[in-house]
Amino acid sequence: MKKILLWSLPTLMLLAPTCCTKKIVNSSLPPAPLVVHEAHLPEGWYAHDPAKLDAELDGYFELAAQEFAVPVAARNVRALIVPHAGHYYSGLCAASAYQTLVENGQKNNLIERVIILAPSHFALLHGIALPDYTVYKTPLGEIPVDHNALNTLAHCKQFRVVPEAHKPEHSLEIQLPFLQKTIESFQLVPLIVGRILGENYLEILKHLGQIIDDTTLIVVSSDFTHHGTDYDYKIFDTNIMDNIRQLDSMGLQAIFAQSFEGFSKYLHQTSATICGRDPIKLLLALLESEKIQPVTPTLCCSYTSAHLEQARQTADQIINIKKLMQPVPDAQAHRSVSYAGIVFAQKPEGPNIASDSLSGYEKKALLACARSTLENVVKPQDQQVDDHLLRPIISPGVVQPSGAFITLNTKDGNLRGCIGRITTPDPLFQTVMAMSYAAALHDTRFKPVQAGELNNLVIDISVLTPPHTVPSCQDIIIGKHGVILNKLDQAGAKTHSAVFLPQVPVEWKWDLPTTLEQLAQKASLPMDGWKENCSFEVFEDFEIKEEPHN
Repeated sequence: MKKILLWSLPTLMLLAPTCCTKKIVNSSLPPAPLVVHEAHLPEGWYAHDPAKLDAELDGYFELAAQEFAVPVAARNVRALIVPHAGHYYSGLCAASAYQTLVENGQKNNLIERVIILAPSHFALLHGIALPDYTVYKTPLGEIPVDHNALNTLAHCKQFRVVPEAHKPEHSLEIQLPFLQKTIESFQLVPLIVGRILGENYLEILKHLGQIIDDTTLIVVSSDFTHHGTDYDYKIFDTNIMDNIRQLDSMGLQAIFAQSFEGFSKYLHQTSATICGRDPIKLLLALLESEKIQPVTPTLCCSYTSAHLEQARQTADQIINIKKLMQPVPDAQAHRSVSYAGIVFAQKPEGPNIASDSLSGYEKKALLACARSTLENVVKPQDQQVDDHLLRPIISPGVVQPSGAFITLNTKDGNLRGCIGRITTPDPLFQTVMAMSYAAALHDTRFKPVQAGELNNLVIDISVLTPPHTVPSCQDIIIGKHGVILNKLDQAGAKTHSAVFLPQVPVEWKWDLPTTLEQLAQKASLPMDGWKENCSFEVFEDFEIKEEPHN
């Protein structure tokens, strides 16, 4: 069983929460009679008209499904981390995580209780604030509060009714329309999380554990780095967005590792302005204490408010995904808030599908990383940035060791470079960066790529599964298998070798004998050289292909 290192928990005392009031209120749980809490956020946060709000959310979910698909089954989802800015900014990011609750277009009917862990922006709060209401009413309808669950929590002195914490708070309310769109029927446990001292965690975890079961979803409401003078946190002056991405990545890596201590150290070392730091820490404590069944995290989406503003720079304000994933110039990055959508789900049983090893966002992040690498290597050396600034968010999908090929084609379909690694112990993102560099500069069939060519190049990433030997060349399946031909001498040592990716014979419309003849010639053998003293390995791949740049 994982243990929470309580000696590390007092780092909470170093982190003063953002607040507007200073009175700490103690109260007792209210009686059961109906008390309705009306949604209070102004129109700027989200649409108040039910039909308009419904259409707005549908738009975010449709775009998330199209661009940021997440290979997670709804029945396996146990927790989410989602942003709480207005829907204009964080709606797409939130939808990328909430979409995992829906399967085949149907609302989730397995979840019966939703615990929201939200930070306090207005009340100086120790412990956790319970609500004084029994129903939360939004434009999409009423949500009943789980009074029995609150009664259970009220037996712990760390949970107190604090109306002043709930009444003005946006970090909780902003989640409710998403939940109403994705879950058939549920009871709400709305919790505003304040500072928690190290010695109080075990008591809190004990009581929370009593209301968590297989029908419970935990939602953590948090934005990430707030950067700029408006937030009293301006630590980068150049390459601002690249630096912010690396700063966010450090914190997210601790979350992906499900490490309470690691996330606490990150906050202490960086003073990162993450408003939901305390709810996140509480979720990590729940995971480490095994109050939640073992889960695997997936990054559904991540961007900043500056990226979103760049992506909406048209009269219709529609989000341009290509621009969302592109770099933001320093001149437009003086003020930004980072958002991330994360799902924690149990691993499904059964065979894995190779392409499901990455979320839709991670695939786009790898393409953006490859593009940034190309743009960087063709610059004069004194203008190039350090490689670490080109890295994507270091998420579970992009750190898996995997071979990969980078293919550069011109817009009219001509090959301009192709280099890869079949196997490697390196993380996928590092392989993508290294092969992008090599394809641009070290493919001996071509001259090095020049800066003026970049807009005419299209990037194609082929992510490979580990190769395995087949008994006979007749076991090779054209269109499915990549093929490695190894010519052997009498001692069984390799003398010649060549490889084709799965799509090569398909593109050239070769049958198996023609493929093997071409492979032999690529290995500098006669056309029939594949017929004797050869072994064959096969692998599969999936492509991540860039749309042509304008």
